[in-house]
Amino acid sequence: MTSGRPAVSLIASLCLLALIFSVSHVLVVTPADEPTGETRSRMRGFGETFCAYFCAVAAAGVFTQLAALVGFNVTLSLTVLLALTYFVASIGVRELSGSIAEARRIERSVAVLQESEELFRSAFDYAAIGMALVSSKGHWLQVNRSLCEILGYDETELLS
Repeated sequence: MTSGRPAVSLIASLCLLALIFSVSHVLVVTPADEPTGETRSRMRGFGETFCAYFCAVAAAGVFTQLAALVGFNVTLSLTVLLALTYFVASIGVRELSGSIAEARRIERSVAVLQESEELFRSAFDYAAIGMALVSSKGHWLQVNRSLCEILGYDETELLS
């Protein structure tokens, strides 16, 4: 049972070190005159940072215990395998988050384009002056009501 105590004290020391490092990181990075929203964001980052350090410390403790049980070489091999799995998964998550961000950007662009189209359509249809969209060959593609009234033709007559 005495072989487990140094590992426990090591884990406790590393947890305390992780907490101190996380708090000092927030205090150094966060200026006093920073707006409330950014401060909240930094504090959320503090929680994430602390969790990451705590997980790393817990993993170190597990590594120590596992090395004592099954041997250092097996533990080292498993650690390398887990690290590779983590890096591959993190790349996948990064690519997925990039794809999600791109999809959201496209959705915003589509919404802006639709709004712009609606504004144009409204301005075109309800303009007091005659307006028309004309092809490069000189054919009328679209005419508004005012142009039809000015020319004295129906919209279907002008477009055909």
